[in-house]
Amino acid sequence: SQTDGAGEVEGCATASSAVSGAGAHFDDAFELHRDATAAGVQLSEASYTSLLRICGARGQLAEGRALLAELTARRGPGADPPRLRTFLPLLEAASREGDCASAFVLYDEILSFELLVGEREYVLLLAAATAAQDAERAGQVTREGVDWACRTRAYDSRRCAVVGGCLLYAFSRAW
Repeated sequence: SQTDGAGEVEGCATASSAVSGAGAHFDDAFELHRDATAAGVQLSEASYTSLLRICGARGQLAEGRALLAELTARRGPGADPPRLRTFLPLLEAASREGDCASAFVLYDEILSFELLVGEREYVLLLAAATAAQDAERAGQVTREGVDWACRTRAYDSRRCAVVGGCLLYAFSRAW
């Protein structure tokens, strides 16, 4: 294969050009959502998750929260409940932006659906709490994360110690 002067393969899109060119397609996704909603079509959880990924990537927490509220308001037979993956894009965005309040509102909502959080979610919550210098919430999530690691990894005490140690180390470094 041939490369241009910058080491890129000719004829292939770079990651940055692919993302910058995707903006119009992202907007099309929201237009399809509006059209489906207007036509009374109920979108699946996977469709909402895709829209939430766009919101998360763009840092549009308010828009994402509105979409999440639409999805979670649906109840009853045939309703497609949210999954952990549904919340993750907004939790990542809140953590990235240091929005501790939004991250913990999402965490409470995740728990209200009886979804099981894991190491990734605890690390995101810890990052949001430390960015906001919220020692109380950082301590809370560290304790819950260590407890989770020890409960779910009881068969492997070394793994429990490593995960717990990592969370405690991250907590201590932030303060």
